[in-house]
Amino acid sequence: MAPTLRSRLGPTAIVVTRIIIPGLRDLDAPGRVETVLLATCEAWSVPDRVLLDFTPCRAMTPAGASVIALLKLYRNSNQMKTEIDWSTMLPAVRLQLARWRILNLFQGGYLMDAGRSVPLLVQPSIAPTALVNFLQRWVMPRFNMSAALQKEIRKAFCEVLNNIFQHAESPVGGIVIGRLYPLATPRPRLHLCVADRGVGLVRRVQGASRGLENSMAAIQWALKPGNSTRRGPDPPGLGLYLLQEFVTVNEGSLFISANDTWYHQVAGAVASGHLASEFPGTLIELRLYVRDDVSYDISYD
Repeated sequence: MAPTLRSRLGPTAIVVTRIIIPGLRDLDAPGRVETVLLATCEAWSVPDRVLLDFTPCRAMTPAGASVIALLKLYRNSNQMKTEIDWSTMLPAVRLQLARWRILNLFQGGYLMDAGRSVPLLVQPSIAPTALVNFLQRWVMPRFNMSAALQKEIRKAFCEVLNNIFQHAESPVGGIVIGRLYPLATPRPRLHLCVADRGVGLVRRVQGASRGLENSMAAIQWALKPGNSTRRGPDPPGLGLYLLQEFVTVNEGSLFISANDTWYHQVAGAVASGHLASEFPGTLIELRLYVRDDVSYDISYD
């Protein structure tokens, strides 16, 4: 169980729950975000004032930052107080969170100069134009894509976020956040996360499709072309399937954490397992190599 400290302050016995936030480095495997999920699991529901303690945190990744942002947004929506113990945060960590513009959620300011970061995008409701502009500014220029593929990738992200608003029942909508790691080996790499605090991909799929009691089967179902929990006359889009295919040709990785299950694809190899503590929502992390020597296109067979 994650370390949680409680203290009672003053004669009115104000209860403070201190949550210890572990650090994450860009070299860590995507599954390491589970340490942040485990550390924050109690904070989603505890009514006490929550104080985030960054003492052991030496660095943070977009996946870990997305959990912190979602936690703050969710607790705000439920009028639950969440603060940072600023005395525990290293200057380097504070700088990175400021560039992501996460500190703005805590009235800690932000930097207009995002550096190598893809700053936090919060969509309380679906706003396709804002999302497309965001992708065009921060993501698409990193890759040598054909116009047709750029269009399909934009549609895929829109569909993923649209599913959040139609089915995930996330009280805070969805978020996108990322960072470029130019010195990563064997080549520069972009980490990009999409996350929500809804019912979770696994529960959503299981509620829409019979015979998928196994959590892993639910994630695999969601990754197949043509499968969608959306109902109505409009045909389902490519969504997660196209993002998965792009990861494969890019030789990058796709990590999904939803409810009690995690799924990890590196190029074409797949691994999966169960989370030590259930995550109330869905987190999707893409790690994509940035290459000047490869161009990407799409064909319609």
